[in-house]
Amino acid sequence: MRSFKSWMLLAAAIAGFSSLSAQAQHTVRPYAGLALTQYSIKFDNNAFVGYQNKTAKSDYLAPTVGLTWVTPARVFVDAQYQWSGSATHDLWKDVTPTPADQDFERKTFTLTGGYVHVFPSGNSISGFGGYTQGDSTLAAPRGATIPNSGGATIGWSEDRFKSRGIFFGVGGGFP
Repeated sequence: MRSFKSWMLLAAAIAGFSSLSAQAQHTVRPYAGLALTQYSIKFDNNAFVGYQNKTAKSDYLAPTVGLTWVTPARVFVDAQYQWSGSATHDLWKDVTPTPADQDFERKTFTLTGGYVHVFPSGNSISGFGGYTQGDSTLAAPRGATIPNSGGATIGWSEDRFKSRGIFFGVGGGFP
């Protein structure tokens, strides 16, 4: 599962803060940066042994690259790729023996499209929507004993979760 993050508004912000002269022509802007990211997966009581009521958390600095295209009509399209680099998670912190590091990998692709309307006062409003998909891999300590499980051990070395979805929203800008 994945929650809405403020970096998803990046495309709207780029288009919304572009100068009017830049918006008077087709503009393509590549970008790259680092995004402080928090990721979590929460399991309920119906999960299988070892996952009941657990939450895996990971905080990492994610390299992000993208490309935004803005038309003269202020319609924009943004494509973005983000990955976790070398991150860790804490899902299995209570197993025996406790693993030193629990590797975590997350790859996300997001495609956003939208429109920005600029008022004579300089204020702007935008609407946007898009598609996002992600792939998360959490390392698991194969053979470790799970507490409160009657001696069950972890029989796998990684868990993989895939997600995808659509999103939409509105935004505003003020000079």
